[in-house]
Amino acid sequence: MLPRPLPAASSAREKLIYAAEECLLRQGHAATSVKDIARAAGVNHGLVHHYFGSKEQLYVELLRSYDQVERRRLEQPLCAEEIVELTSEKFFNDSRIMIEIHAMAHVMPELAREMNELLQHRIRMLRELYGADSISAHLTIAAFAGMALLSDTLKELPLRDMVRQFLRWSQIAQKSGPGEAAARRESQLAGAGRSAERSLPAARKRTTRGRRHAAR
Repeated sequence: MLPRPLPAASSAREKLIYAAEECLLRQGHAATSVKDIARAAGVNHGLVHHYFGSKEQLYVELLRSYDQVERRRLEQPLCAEEIVELTSEKFFNDSRIMIEIHAMAHVMPELAREMNELLQHRIRMLRELYGADSISAHLTIAAFAGMALLSDTLKELPLRDMVRQFLRWSQIAQKSGPGEAAARRESQLAGAGRSAERSLPAARKRTTRGRRHAAR
Protein backbone atom coordinates (compact mmCIF):
# COMPACT_ATOMS: atom_id res chain seq x y z
CA MET A 1 0.00 0.00 0.00
CA LEU A 2 1.27 3.49 -0.89
CA PRO A 3 0.58 6.58 1.25
CA ARG A 4 -2.34 8.72 0.11
CA PRO A 5 -1.27 11.70 -2.01
CA LEU A 6 -0.66 14.87 0.00
CA PRO A 7 -3.03 17.67 -1.09
CA ALA A 8 -1.46 20.79 -2.57
CA ALA A 9 -0.82 23.72 -0.20
CA SER A 10 -1.12 21.48 2.86
CA SER A 11 -0.52 22.96 6.30
CA ALA A 12 2.26 21.75 8.60
CA ARG A 13 -0.39 19.88 10.59
CA GLU A 14 -1.63 18.02 7.52
CA LYS A 15 1.94 17.26 6.47
CA LEU A 16 2.60 15.63 9.85
CA ILE A 17 -0.49 13.42 9.54
CA TYR A 18 0.49 12.26 6.07
CA ALA A 19 4.13 11.81 7.17
CA ALA A 20 2.97 9.61 10.07
CA GLU A 21 1.15 7.41 7.56
CA GLU A 22 4.21 7.29 5.30
CA CYS A 23 6.53 6.28 8.15
CA LEU A 24 4.16 3.58 9.44
CA LEU A 25 3.88 2.06 5.97
CA ARG A 26 7.59 2.27 5.26
CA GLN A 27 9.13 1.13 8.54
CA GLY A 28 6.36 0.17 10.97
CA HIS A 29 5.38 1.70 14.30
CA ALA A 30 8.18 0.12 16.33
CA ALA A 31 10.88 1.85 14.26
CA THR A 32 9.09 5.20 13.89
CA SER A 33 9.99 8.13 16.13
CA VAL A 34 8.60 11.65 16.36
CA LYS A 35 11.77 12.91 14.70
CA ASP A 36 11.29 10.45 11.81
CA ILE A 37 7.78 11.77 11.23
CA ALA A 38 8.87 15.42 11.44
CA ARG A 39 11.77 14.76 9.05
CA ALA A 40 9.42 13.11 6.53
CA ALA A 41 7.06 16.10 6.84
CA GLY A 42 9.90 18.59 6.45
CA VAL A 43 9.08 20.42 9.68
CA ASN A 44 10.58 20.85 13.15
CA HIS A 45 9.77 17.94 15.47
CA GLY A 46 8.51 20.42 18.10
CA LEU A 47 5.44 20.96 15.92
CA VAL A 48 4.21 17.46 16.77
CA HIS A 49 3.72 18.55 20.38
CA HIS A 50 2.40 21.96 19.24
CA TYR A 51 -0.37 20.53 17.04
CA PHE A 52 -1.13 17.19 18.70
CA GLY A 53 0.34 17.17 22.19
CA SER A 54 1.70 13.66 21.80
CA LYS A 55 2.67 11.01 19.28
CA GLU A 56 -0.42 9.02 20.24
CA GLN A 57 -2.74 11.92 19.45
CA LEU A 58 -1.04 12.29 16.07
CA TYR A 59 -1.93 8.68 15.31
CA VAL A 60 -5.49 9.32 16.54
CA GLU A 61 -5.80 12.15 14.01
CA LEU A 62 -4.40 9.89 11.30
CA LEU A 63 -7.09 7.31 12.03
CA ARG A 64 -9.75 10.03 12.05
CA SER A 65 -8.65 11.13 8.59
CA TYR A 66 -9.46 7.62 7.33
CA ASP A 67 -12.77 7.65 9.18
CA GLN A 68 -13.85 10.99 7.66
CA VAL A 69 -13.19 9.82 4.11
CA GLU A 70 -15.09 6.61 4.74
CA ARG A 71 -18.10 8.37 6.28
CA ARG A 72 -18.45 10.67 3.26
CA ARG A 73 -18.37 7.71 0.89
CA LEU A 74 -20.86 5.65 2.89
CA GLU A 75 -23.38 8.48 3.03
CA GLN A 76 -24.18 7.75 -0.62
CA PRO A 77 -26.58 4.95 -1.66
CA LEU A 78 -24.62 1.95 -2.89
CA CYS A 79 -25.67 -1.01 -5.02
CA ALA A 80 -24.45 -4.54 -4.28
CA GLU A 81 -21.39 -4.34 -6.55
CA GLU A 82 -20.42 -0.97 -5.10
CA ILE A 83 -20.50 -2.55 -1.64
CA VAL A 84 -17.95 -5.09 -2.85
CA GLU A 85 -15.76 -2.36 -4.34
CA LEU A 86 -15.92 -0.18 -1.24
CA THR A 87 -15.24 -3.12 1.05
CA SER A 88 -12.23 -4.17 -0.98
CA GLU A 89 -10.94 -0.60 -0.99
CA LYS A 90 -11.45 0.23 2.70
CA PHE A 91 -10.54 -3.08 4.30
CA PHE A 92 -7.76 -4.29 2.05
CA ASN A 93 -6.11 -1.23 0.53
CA ASP A 94 -5.91 0.17 4.06
CA SER A 95 -4.96 -3.14 5.69
CA ARG A 96 -1.29 -2.36 6.30
CA ILE A 97 -1.97 0.89 8.15
CA MET A 98 -4.81 -0.70 10.16
CA ILE A 99 -2.54 -3.55 11.23
CA GLU A 100 -0.03 -1.02 12.54
CA ILE A 101 -2.75 0.91 14.36
CA HIS A 102 -4.16 -2.28 15.91
CA ALA A 103 -0.69 -3.14 17.19
CA MET A 104 -0.25 0.29 18.79
CA ALA A 105 -3.77 0.33 20.26
CA HIS A 106 -2.74 -2.25 22.85
CA VAL A 107 -0.56 0.36 24.58
CA MET A 108 -2.30 3.58 23.46
CA PRO A 109 -5.76 3.85 25.07
CA GLU A 110 -6.87 6.94 23.12
CA LEU A 111 -6.00 5.22 19.86
CA ALA A 112 -7.84 2.09 21.00
CA ARG A 113 -10.98 4.17 21.68
CA GLU A 114 -10.76 5.79 18.27
CA MET A 115 -10.34 2.41 16.58
CA ASN A 116 -13.37 1.11 18.47
CA GLU A 117 -15.40 4.10 17.28
CA LEU A 118 -14.38 3.45 13.67
CA LEU A 119 -15.41 -0.22 13.92
CA GLN A 120 -18.70 0.68 15.62
CA HIS A 121 -19.37 3.17 12.83
CA ARG A 122 -18.81 0.47 10.22
CA ILE A 123 -21.20 -1.83 12.06
CA ARG A 124 -23.86 0.88 12.30
CA MET A 125 -23.55 1.68 8.61
CA LEU A 126 -23.98 -1.98 7.64
CA ARG A 127 -27.09 -2.15 9.80
CA GLU A 128 -28.66 1.17 8.84
CA LEU A 129 -27.89 1.30 5.12
CA TYR A 130 -28.25 -2.35 4.17
CA GLY A 131 -30.68 -3.79 6.69
CA ALA A 132 -28.15 -6.15 8.30
CA ASP A 133 -29.01 -7.47 11.74
CA SER A 134 -26.55 -7.03 14.60
CA ILE A 135 -25.01 -10.51 14.38
CA SER A 136 -24.55 -10.32 10.59
CA ALA A 137 -22.94 -6.88 10.83
CA HIS A 138 -20.50 -7.98 13.56
CA LEU A 139 -19.71 -11.20 11.71
CA THR A 140 -19.06 -9.29 8.48
CA ILE A 141 -16.68 -6.84 10.19
CA ALA A 142 -14.81 -9.70 11.88
CA ALA A 143 -14.55 -11.68 8.64
CA PHE A 144 -13.24 -8.71 6.66
CA ALA A 145 -10.71 -7.88 9.40
CA GLY A 146 -9.45 -11.46 9.19
CA MET A 147 -9.21 -11.31 5.41
CA ALA A 148 -7.32 -8.01 5.66
CA LEU A 149 -4.84 -9.58 8.05
CA LEU A 150 -4.26 -12.49 5.67
CA SER A 151 -3.98 -10.20 2.67
CA ASP A 152 -0.91 -8.54 4.18
CA THR A 153 1.05 -11.80 3.94
CA LEU A 154 -0.81 -13.86 1.32
CA LYS A 155 -0.58 -11.44 -1.61
CA GLU A 156 -2.40 -13.67 -4.10
CA LEU A 157 -5.68 -13.93 -2.22
CA PRO A 158 -8.70 -13.39 -4.54
CA LEU A 159 -10.01 -10.72 -2.19
CA ARG A 160 -12.86 -9.33 -4.25
CA ASP A 161 -14.20 -12.79 -5.00
CA MET A 162 -13.92 -13.64 -1.30
CA VAL A 163 -15.78 -10.47 -0.33
CA ARG A 164 -18.46 -11.08 -2.94
CA GLN A 165 -18.96 -14.67 -1.78
CA PHE A 166 -19.12 -13.71 1.88
CA LEU A 167 -21.64 -10.95 1.21
CA ARG A 168 -23.73 -13.44 -0.76
CA TRP A 169 -23.67 -15.87 2.16
CA SER A 170 -24.58 -13.15 4.65
CA GLN A 171 -27.23 -11.72 2.25
CA ILE A 172 -25.92 -8.18 2.85
CA ALA A 173 -25.09 -7.88 -0.85
CA GLN A 174 -28.74 -8.38 -1.68
CA LYS A 175 -29.57 -5.06 -0.05
CA SER A 176 -29.55 -2.03 -2.30
CA GLY A 177 -29.13 0.75 0.22
CA PRO A 178 -31.33 3.40 1.83
CA GLY A 179 -33.88 3.42 -0.98
CA GLU A 180 -34.73 -0.23 -0.46
CA ALA A 181 -34.80 0.16 3.31
CA ALA A 182 -37.19 3.10 2.97
CA ALA A 183 -39.34 1.15 0.52
CA ARG A 184 -39.59 -1.73 2.99
CA ARG A 185 -40.66 0.65 5.75
CA GLU A 186 -43.28 2.27 3.47
CA SER A 187 -44.57 -1.16 2.49
CA GLN A 188 -44.88 -2.14 6.14
CA LEU A 189 -46.75 1.07 6.95
CA ALA A 190 -49.04 0.62 3.96
CA GLY A 191 -49.73 -2.96 5.04
CA ALA A 192 -50.57 -1.79 8.53
CA GLY A 193 -52.90 0.84 7.06
CA ARG A 194 -54.70 -1.73 4.92
CA SER A 195 -55.13 -4.02 7.93
CA ALA A 196 -56.63 -1.15 9.91
CA GLU A 197 -59.02 -0.32 7.04
CA ARG A 198 -60.14 -3.96 6.79
CA SER A 199 -60.77 -4.15 10.52
CA LEU A 200 -62.83 -0.93 10.61
CA PRO A 201 -66.07 -2.27 8.98
CA ALA A 202 -66.01 -5.29 11.29
CA ALA A 203 -65.62 -3.05 14.31
CA ARG A 204 -68.54 -0.91 13.16
CA LYS A 205 -70.72 -4.00 12.75
CA ARG A 206 -69.87 -5.16 16.28
CA THR A 207 -70.68 -1.70 17.64
CA THR A 208 -74.05 -1.65 15.80
CA ARG A 209 -74.99 -5.13 17.10
CA GLY A 210 -74.08 -4.04 20.61
CA ARG A 211 -76.35 -0.99 20.40
CA ARG A 212 -79.30 -3.07 19.10
CA HIS A 213 -78.82 -5.56 21.91
CA ALA A 214 -78.77 -2.77 24.48
CA ALA A 215 -81.95 -1.25 23.01
CA ARG A 216 -83.82 -4.52 23.52
